[in-house]
Amino acid sequence: MKVRLRASLQSKLLLSLLTIVAIAGIGMSLVGKAIIDNNIISQAYERVGQNLAMYSELYANRLTVKYRLINTVASYPQFQADVKSRDKERIFRVIKELLSESTFDILNVTDETGRVLVRSKGLDVGGDDVSGDPYVQNVLARGKPMSGFDVMDRAHLLREGPELAERALIAIVPTNRARTSERRLETSGLFLKAACPIRVNGRIVGVIYGALLLNNDTTFPDLTRSLVFGDEQVDGRDIGTATLFLGDVRISTNVRDAAGRRAIGTLVSHEVSKRVFEGGAEWHDEAFVVDRWFIAAYKPVRDLAGHIVGIMYTGVVEEKYNKIQRAAVGSLGLLLGLCALASIALASYLVHTIVKPVRALVSAAGEISAGRRARVQIGSDDEMGHLSRAFNMMLDALEAKERQIAEEMEKQIQQTEKLASVGRLASGIAHEINNPLTGVLTYSDTLLEDLEGTAYADDLRVIKTETLRCREIVRGVLDFARETTLERVRTNLNQVIGDVLAILEKHVAFQNVRIVRELDPDLLDIYADVNQLKSVVSNLAMNAADAMADGGAITFTTEVGPDRGAVVMRVRDTGHGITPEDLGKVFDPFFTTKETGKGTGLGLSVTYGIVKRHSGHINITSEVGRGTTVEVRLPLGMPDEDV
Repeated sequence: MKVRLRASLQSKLLLSLLTIVAIAGIGMSLVGKAIIDNNIISQAYERVGQNLAMYSELYANRLTVKYRLINTVASYPQFQADVKSRDKERIFRVIKELLSESTFDILNVTDETGRVLVRSKGLDVGGDDVSGDPYVQNVLARGKPMSGFDVMDRAHLLREGPELAERALIAIVPTNRARTSERRLETSGLFLKAACPIRVNGRIVGVIYGALLLNNDTTFPDLTRSLVFGDEQVDGRDIGTATLFLGDVRISTNVRDAAGRRAIGTLVSHEVSKRVFEGGAEWHDEAFVVDRWFIAAYKPVRDLAGHIVGIMYTGVVEEKYNKIQRAAVGSLGLLLGLCALASIALASYLVHTIVKPVRALVSAAGEISAGRRARVQIGSDDEMGHLSRAFNMMLDALEAKERQIAEEMEKQIQQTEKLASVGRLASGIAHEINNPLTGVLTYSDTLLEDLEGTAYADDLRVIKTETLRCREIVRGVLDFARETTLERVRTNLNQVIGDVLAILEKHVAFQNVRIVRELDPDLLDIYADVNQLKSVVSNLAMNAADAMADGGAITFTTEVGPDRGAVVMRVRDTGHGITPEDLGKVFDPFFTTKETGKGTGLGLSVTYGIVKRHSGHINITSEVGRGTTVEVRLPLGMPDEDV
């Protein structure tokens, strides 16, 4: 009788435990699946929304660069005088020089009535009236710079050149779920456009305007894909896509059709066109893109007058998230299944032998869930004893992990604060220095005109050149907190070093410093931003001089790397050196070993940022009392695109 009673009680306990496990497992399955589905989809929509904002920002940044270039040219006194006097040859030379430094498809100058004085296509293609152009018209009417998107029809494009009109042509491809279109060819062009007034004594004497054609240009979609998704693919196709539409026609995209070709000329779906292009609302939902479903975000593109002229889009292949959902649900099911099997075995064992030790474990777990650390003390040497020791080891590991996470978070917070400080400092520098530099540049230009041909002319040119470089240095500080596109040209590192040292040798900090040049005469050229490279050389030279208050020698060495894939520059000084504990922090913003008031701690941080944006490497070795050596490696060859 006792045996049957014991067996009955054990069965009841086991059945009760298994029933609880089954109910909990089913509930966890349903709740877990709902949470997984909701979180994955929510994250997908949030991500494509962020991608769309970044994609839009790429166009805004490029437009800002174009606007600043044109505005800078329009502010030059000599250029203003040339426009007033209608000196077309001098105007044309300035335009061609600007085109050599930046990318414009259209760059023209008009007089105060809107008649073209000079086109970048040549001196003999001007004279027509463009006062009806919305940007020229607004600049003349309001006297303020204008920038944004603009649509030009074929007649306008032909005036700017047949080649440009041909580049704008896009064959319209019938597309699933799109509206039915009778058109077979898109002949208009969508541009990024900027225009600035040219003034003399406060009076507008002309307008300079430039534009960049976006039709058939895949730079921005590809850059967005590269920055956000890298090379990630689903079923052999990119998971992330971006598109710019003119009207409802894809003119710039990395979306691929079934044959693997870029889907330029295909149409947006009718549902999206109706809500975004016709209704002016944004779209954050599933969308059919060419031949498959995407988690998508669309927003309207407006011209200067606020009219909707196109659509901007980013999206992620829906199948990516479907796979994630299936994998997560499968993992959850497998986990729950394993838990159920383990629960059956464990329940039988617990009911049979280890009720008391389990109570100790449950009690300790309750203490942990309440935020208190509790150890389990089970003296037996069986499985429960091992479990108790493992439980205690887990608590130790958990505490160590929590400490590690706290330390990592503290480091991240410190780095964030450093970068935020750099941003504030960069903003202050730009505000406080750019205005005086503009004044120096303006007066030096004026003096150079008056003293051309005299003994002072060369000195004034040096002043002007170095003032412009100072402006680039300010931009370099800004670049540390906000990366910008490099203006790469082919240059020789020896020449850059020579130009910088020719100026620094006259600096008071180099009076007791001997400069040694060990430059490879056969050094290969590189593609780099010259002004930023000058900042690197100048920063390293000044740091070396500051480390030798009592005098010494700075040695500049250049050579081609052993693998002939990079050029190497070494700057070696005989100063006091850097301690091992400080050597690991020299690239941190605002870290400096100089006396208070003699350094901001930004020089090496900016230098590090410039070298990295050139895809290069920088390394510092030092020995206290014997000096410091900085090695910079810059790659040879022209990269496909700037970082």
